Amino acid sequence: MPVVWRYTDGKPGHENQTFGLIQALSEHLDIQVCELAPLSPMQALWSFISGRYPKQTSLSDPWLVIGAGHATHLSILAARRVTGARSIVLMKPSLPTSWFDLCIVPQHDRPREDSHILLTRGVLNRISPAKHREPGSTLIMVGGPSSHYDWHDDKIIEQIKTIADKAGHRCTVAGSRRTPAELADSLSRLGNIDWVAAEQTDANWLPEQLDRAESIWISEDSVSMIYEALSAGTACGLIEVTRNQPDRITAGVDRLVEDRMLVTYSQWQQGQALRLPPLPLNEAARCAQWVLQKWPVKN
Repeated sequence: MPVVWRYTDGKPGHENQTFGLIQALSEHLDIQVCELAPLSPMQALWSFISGRYPKQTSLSDPWLVIGAGHATHLSILAARRVTGARSIVLMKPSLPTSWFDLCIVPQHDRPREDSHILLTRGVLNRISPAKHREPGSTLIMVGGPSSHYDWHDDKIIEQIKTIADKAGHRCTVAGSRRTPAELADSLSRLGNIDWVAAEQTDANWLPEQLDRAESIWISEDSVSMIYEALSAGTACGLIEVTRNQPDRITAGVDRLVEDRMLVTYSQWQQGQALRLPPLPLNEAARCAQWVLQKWPVKN
């Protein structure tokens, strides 16, 4: 059985990406996954130079070594050096991309073109196309202040109230760890929504909600949640947030609107209905297929 070493730095966003790729690989073959914490920089350097891995005696040699986040990069390289496995890093690495066998990088990070760099629309995630949509169910996902946006609670509340009123049924509104406490308190007091704070959810809550929602609204600052919603293949609307200035993040959102993957709140107010994405967005599956074609392995 092929073995995959998965380095995790404890950050949910990074773990979500590597889990998504491993989940997609598992659709095609049985794999054994070893979860590893990153080595310290000194340990990783020692392993790379010596050709020995501190815990290698208790681990099977891997077929792939995967990680996301700067803290995992040196460990990935050390494991590759020691075992000869293929190395895959998710997101643009802090080290030269040529040091890794495959770099899976979002288009908005604008990496240089190379045969071992695979560009994706957004970061990978663990969301699969929805199979249990419930008619009349609306999910609204709210982020919070970021360096790319000028956040105003009142504008967010106004849009959510309008969406919920026009829906004609109770809507589920989910916050993130960035959602301001004042906004959370205001939303929890609205009469036609069910407010769910990030602290009330576990790792399975969002995938389950995305699987059942008939329509989804996401605040524009929440880029990862936008791509998760689109990966569910659901009709998606964009709650507008004032931008500080055009940049690579906002350009990526604009491209999704231009490609008719999203409907903005203003477009919706002008009569455009939310619609299913014209193309399926399953980047984890696409990347898994690339890996299996490039490096075929038998169970």
